[in-house]
Amino acid sequence: MLRVFVLGAERLQIIEQDISDAYCGVTFHGVKKKTKVIKNNLNPVWNEGFEWDLKGTPLDPSSEIHVVVKDHETMGRNRFLGEVHTTLTDVLSSPHLVAKYNLPLQDTKRQNTGASIILQVTYVPPPGTAPHVPPSPQHDVPTATGSPDADTLTLTDTGGEGEEDSEDLLGTGDEVDLPSGTPGVDPPPTLPKKPPTTVVHGLKKRRRASRQLLPNKPQDIQVRVQVAEGRQIPGINIRPVVKVTVAGQTKTTRIRKGNNPTFDETFFFNFYDTNPCRLRCEE
Repeated sequence: MLRVFVLGAERLQIIEQDISDAYCGVTFHGVKKKTKVIKNNLNPVWNEGFEWDLKGTPLDPSSEIHVVVKDHETMGRNRFLGEVHTTLTDVLSSPHLVAKYNLPLQDTKRQNTGASIILQVTYVPPPGTAPHVPPSPQHDVPTATGSPDADTLTLTDTGGEGEEDSEDLLGTGDEVDLPSGTPGVDPPPTLPKKPPTTVVHGLKKRRRASRQLLPNKPQDIQVRVQVAEGRQIPGINIRPVVKVTVAGQTKTTRIRKGNNPTFDETFFFNFYDTNPCRLRCEE
């Protein structure tokens, strides 16, 4: 699974010096997905995410994404504002398979427009597949090996985002009595034991592990909500839409048609310098 989060663009250039109604399109493996239109803004913030199913195939290090930003026009063709092609080798070389990009947009002549696009790309490998770490690129001119240019690429630690949940293959929950040590024989591996139990009115009750308390320190928090699809929505000739509200912030999907609409949209709710306990209470 490949996830591309289109965060925003900066300093979009408009020839007529009017205000842009910008949207962004991302193409991967020939499949294009587009954000909503942000009206009257030269620094639009989309905070939208898209997913591409790799059908169980590992991500090719030479794969690239094509990003295009255009100005939406109600009459005539949409105006081209800039584009960029970027490979995904930095995502594969990241410890958590996540990379954040701040890429300059180019015009049709491959000249920088002065604008930039901000993306975050996450790769979720197929189960049982080790992530591929590509070798350092070789150049004709000797260069020092090391991390990518920090001005154009920032690796983001998301605390394990994009990694598969590990599964305890040995944990059967049964206690095993192990024989005492025998000279010359290594003892078998110790299996995990049951948590302690207490007896209540003749019944055996397992103690629950204590929940970890939320940190009481202000921090930046991002809540992601994916709206996948609706099923068997009653009505005739309906045009359903989904509204999602998190702690006072509201986002709305595109309008679809029919009783089984497919939305496939991801919303991002950003909270800066926020106490997690307070945010949970507001929800």
